[in-house]
Amino acid sequence: MSMRFALRLLRNSFSRLTNQLPAVTCAALLLAFAPNVFAWSGPYDIDNPRLVVTDKPLIAIKDFSCHRSGGFLFRIESTSKFNRVGKLSVKFYNKSGDPVGLISEEYSLGPKSQRLTSNYSPCNSAKSFSLRHVPLT
Repeated sequence: MSMRFALRLLRNSFSRLTNQLPAVTCAALLLAFAPNVFAWSGPYDIDNPRLVVTDKPLIAIKDFSCHRSGGFLFRIESTSKFNRVGKLSVKFYNKSGDPVGLISEEYSLGPKSQRLTSNYSPCNSAKSFSLRHVPLT
């Protein structure tokens, strides 16, 4: 559903009848929180290092590994023609699917570039991970 369509739907709902307030409120709340609900992509297996395309276009991570000291090493790569900035969050899950930790990393990449990153994480006790872009504040 596009944002333009959603705004038109809300405007039409307000202009018709005011007794539809619960439906309009529900639609507004859905639009406000829907991007955050579906923002996590994954889970991806830690033991299968491959290219993982993130939920932000033209940004991927590759060459990820978990060091025995607890460091999660990964390369953030941009295939865009433009500079890209953002914040990438990685959530780790154990073998039963329960979350065991979270790390976040801000990045600034030039056109068609990459950056090697390492953060201390609970990846030694994790079996998989998921990714999400968080807005920079």
